[in-house]
Amino acid sequence: LSQLEHINHMTDQIANPKPNGYSRLTLDLSLQPRGIYTQRLKWSESQTRFCNIQIATRLMHDITWYGCLYPEIYQLHIQPLESTNVAIPLLSELWDSEEGKVFFTVKNDITIGRIETDAKQPIVVYDKNRKPIALRQGATALDFAYIFDRMIGEHAVDAMVNNRKAPLYRILDASDIVEIRTSSEIQAQDAWLLENYATIPAVRRQIKESLKRRYLDRRGYKLLSQELERYHYILLPEVLDEELQRLVKQHSFGSVREYLERLDKKKELLYTPEWAAQEIMQQIAERNELSLINTGRSSWVPVLDMQIIAHKKLFRQLRLCNFCQPTYPRDMKIMGRLRKQSGTLVVHKESCPHLIDHAVGRHSTLLPMTWQIQPPAFRVVFFLIAQDRKGLVLDLARQLRKHQCDLLSINAEASSKNGEARIRFTIEAYSDAVVMDIWHELYGIDNVAKVEIDASSTSIRIYDRLQKLRQQKEIIPNKTMLEFISEESNVIDETRNLLLDNPFDISRPAAAKMFFGRSSETEIMHRELCDGQQGKALIIYGPRRSGKSSICKNFLEGQVRPPYWSTLFSLQNAVQQNEETILMQLAEKVREQFSKQMHQSAPGWEEYSDADPQVRFRRFLQNCISQVPNSRLILALDEFGGVIESYEQQTLEYRFFTYWKDLINEIPQLSLVLALPTSSHNTLTSKKFVNVFSFAQPLPLTFLDTKSAQQLLVDPLREQNIGIHSNTVALALRLSGGSPYYMTLIGQQLIHYLNKETHQQHVADIDLRMIVDQLIEKGASQNFDFLREELQNNVETRILEGFIELTSRARESKVQYKKLAMWLNISPSIVRRHLDRLRIGLILDENGPFSNPYYSFKIELVRNWLTRNRWFFAQ
Repeated sequence: LSQLEHINHMTDQIANPKPNGYSRLTLDLSLQPRGIYTQRLKWSESQTRFCNIQIATRLMHDITWYGCLYPEIYQLHIQPLESTNVAIPLLSELWDSEEGKVFFTVKNDITIGRIETDAKQPIVVYDKNRKPIALRQGATALDFAYIFDRMIGEHAVDAMVNNRKAPLYRILDASDIVEIRTSSEIQAQDAWLLENYATIPAVRRQIKESLKRRYLDRRGYKLLSQELERYHYILLPEVLDEELQRLVKQHSFGSVREYLERLDKKKELLYTPEWAAQEIMQQIAERNELSLINTGRSSWVPVLDMQIIAHKKLFRQLRLCNFCQPTYPRDMKIMGRLRKQSGTLVVHKESCPHLIDHAVGRHSTLLPMTWQIQPPAFRVVFFLIAQDRKGLVLDLARQLRKHQCDLLSINAEASSKNGEARIRFTIEAYSDAVVMDIWHELYGIDNVAKVEIDASSTSIRIYDRLQKLRQQKEIIPNKTMLEFISEESNVIDETRNLLLDNPFDISRPAAAKMFFGRSSETEIMHRELCDGQQGKALIIYGPRRSGKSSICKNFLEGQVRPPYWSTLFSLQNAVQQNEETILMQLAEKVREQFSKQMHQSAPGWEEYSDADPQVRFRRFLQNCISQVPNSRLILALDEFGGVIESYEQQTLEYRFFTYWKDLINEIPQLSLVLALPTSSHNTLTSKKFVNVFSFAQPLPLTFLDTKSAQQLLVDPLREQNIGIHSNTVALALRLSGGSPYYMTLIGQQLIHYLNKETHQQHVADIDLRMIVDQLIEKGASQNFDFLREELQNNVETRILEGFIELTSRARESKVQYKKLAMWLNISPSIVRRHLDRLRIGLILDENGPFSNPYYSFKIELVRNWLTRNRWFFAQ
């Protein structure tokens, strides 16, 4: 091999064997005809030969010669041999056996090659760098670790023997190559001694010293944790480690382990658990105060409407409805249901089906509520200890959901040894009362043993304040904090007249005295129509009888002042009129208002000779406006849907609608308001008209807010010394949905009823329900059947019919959309599209999960009427 220049390769393989050794060494020789060592060989001069050379152990040579290695051979290596000589088996046995001659050959080879060793004599193993280390027979990987380095032994986790993972108790053989994997913490444990992880006596003594040192480390850690918990500072292990790192670094104590080993109650001050705990608490308090500066945020919370409430009594708890979950500003209209037996006030959206499905009576009362801004929120961290069980965290979440707070984080762990559960959670609340309620009610959860506020993560100011509240016995004598509500109606000191005036009028727009709310709409109209150098246009749309005419009338009468002037003109009767007639009547109305408001005269329509009525009307407006410098006309065209219907009947031409954009461009002193129902507005947004009215800003209307709807009913009655119970007001709000038309209708019917009952001075639920029954009788269809004009197609009619059918069967006021689609046998996507349209049109309301929401009528009075009058769908 040396002469063939292969000796270096072989030497390297022999000197640096693989960890698992070699079964054989193999190389290939290329024998060329004219080589130095092959010249005398007899073969063709042009032919090159390849020769494979193997250097194998005697065992592998026998196996290569006689056959494969059978599994039984492994048993020969692990079982002791009783003799050094192996007898040749009988020929019949040899031929009948599966191993044949190879079995005999291998066994004989092992017997001859085995060397008797003394258990007391050392074996030699190697580290990963091939450094030899002598160990006694039977030594383990842990023995190796301690002999190699005591620190490595203390921190040992497991071993790698011959590049294979092995436990620390693995017994090593001679020539093994051993590596030890370690951890940053001491791993020494009692099991290393009890389960013979180490067999060398000196190593076992070192393990005992490691355990003692680790005990001191853990003892100090436990003493510090107990001291912190005494002050309600419950720190997670990783958090406490960080605080210890800061402490030892600040005071130059060395390593954390060294400091904990010295920690003892009898030591000098700096090494006592009390001093260390105080330092850590001070560190945490300083960081908490810095992090909590300007982090609070204000929030809107539901409160009782104190303007309507006069007499008060106590209630125990306020929480949100789990079904509708009202939030600000999405749900401006809210209402409370007081459960008299439990003293719980549940806050609902005004359209929540749960208000409708559960009758108000002896066990509950409806109360008007509103939103109120609260001070900035603050964070509190609770620490809870309980006996572990299924559903513990779920019960905790259910308790928190009842209160006005946000759950920001939660961490829970359970001990398998003693079954103890520890839960740490952070909430954000807006009042101390809510926190105290939560604190008290957490003890009502099954298996809960202890609840504390974690001072380590709560501002020290907030922590001290809450602890003082807890110590005051009068603050938490009952289950929850107390607040005030009203049960009786307002006090009426004077006697009513026998015959009451009826200010509730549904036949015309509301007078100023009966006009409530609409502040946001009024502000938008003033900004768009009156402010700025040039006039603008608005399209006000909403359901029929939603108050569009009242808004226009009261805005023009209350907000427009000289040199501005206004005209309100209704196009309700324009269905059968042509363009010239409409513009002529409009000009006469403008001329009348110009003379009345500006005290000047203007030429009449007949004084203009233009053949085109559009040109004539434009010249008429220009003449009027030019008479007053810096003037502006706010022209409101009410019931604009009338001209759209005239166009659909081919009475009006398309040019009538394009005219208004040209007119407002030519007359900068003109502001224009178009008021129309939602169904007509859908025509304006169609493909044919979408660009015609692009110059006008849309202003969709909703029903009245809760406060305004209450005033619409309560104030006119109070002026005539009629009182109404607060829960009766809430019932009226629920039935009307805040619709000004139906709230006015209820007030009108109440006055009719009171003029019959001349000695009655208070209105209760029974009175309201009686007039509602009269309203939904068959003879009162004029108050409801205009709904037909709000429906866009037959599918929407079918949807409402299916809705009434399903709610009547289930005796509920709500239906899930998938159930409705299945009953109608219509694709859910189609039904969902029409339901969304009905919701936008203020006919239906939506609650619950987005995937399968519940739908209910926006105006419960309409649902009751449709249930009683099914002929509506037949037509």
